[in-house]
Amino acid sequence: MPDNTHLDIMIAEQERQHEPAGEALDSQVLRDAGAQFAAQLGWLPGTPASSTFRERCRRLASALKPLFAAVEATASQAPVSGDFRWLRDNIPLVYSEMRNVATELKPLRRLPHARARRGEIVPRVLAFAQAFLDVADNSFNEQGFTSFCQAFQETTILDLRELRALVPALKLILLERIAARGRCLVKDSTSDAFAVGVCIRSLRDVTHGSWKDVLEPLVRFDEIFRQDPAGAMLDGFLKAAICTETGSQKLLGIPT
Repeated sequence: MPDNTHLDIMIAEQERQHEPAGEALDSQVLRDAGAQFAAQLGWLPGTPASSTFRERCRRLASALKPLFAAVEATASQAPVSGDFRWLRDNIPLVYSEMRNVATELKPLRRLPHARARRGEIVPRVLAFAQAFLDVADNSFNEQGFTSFCQAFQETTILDLRELRALVPALKLILLERIAARGRCLVKDSTSDAFAVGVCIRSLRDVTHGSWKDVLEPLVRFDEIFRQDPAGAMLDGFLKAAICTETGSQKLLGIPT
């Protein structure tokens, strides 16, 4: 099977679907979607770890590097769409986060796993991020994300390791979609149909989000303390969780 099968599937989907992103959904729609996704997602306790993140990051880099070259090769005076300009102007952001996300996900190999929509086994948090971005049409906002997550956790509690992985998982999915949509866009640089800009705006918002404020209310302390009465997992999370308010790793809840 080719190395880039996952991204090739995404590219094929984009080539079939020339649809711009719709309007942002309200919180109730996202709550309903989160609850429905939790009811459908099956946890696989027999798969405690995988190399999914490492392989997906490697394939992402292989897809993005030729995309960067193709965008830069397009003459600056050539007529292009607003979507293409979004991609061209934000190559430094995309490149930086391509590197950052591999570093952020590297220590997160051991996580609960689930079966994703195409049947592949992936970290559950990655399936979660994909499901949220699917229903939100790749348009991230903190309120909608919180609504989706709260409804999901009414049925399925995300553990502390998964909460720590939420930010890089969202970025990985968005970067993959930028790679897939961008490859289609460079073939038709005057088109706005692929909504690359939506994915880039969301990547920027995720990267610079107020994650300390978003994540802390999502920790289900009652469940955590029942599973971990000594508080070791919680203490480790609060000291090591990723917060990207300034685009770098900070200690969550600890003044810097």
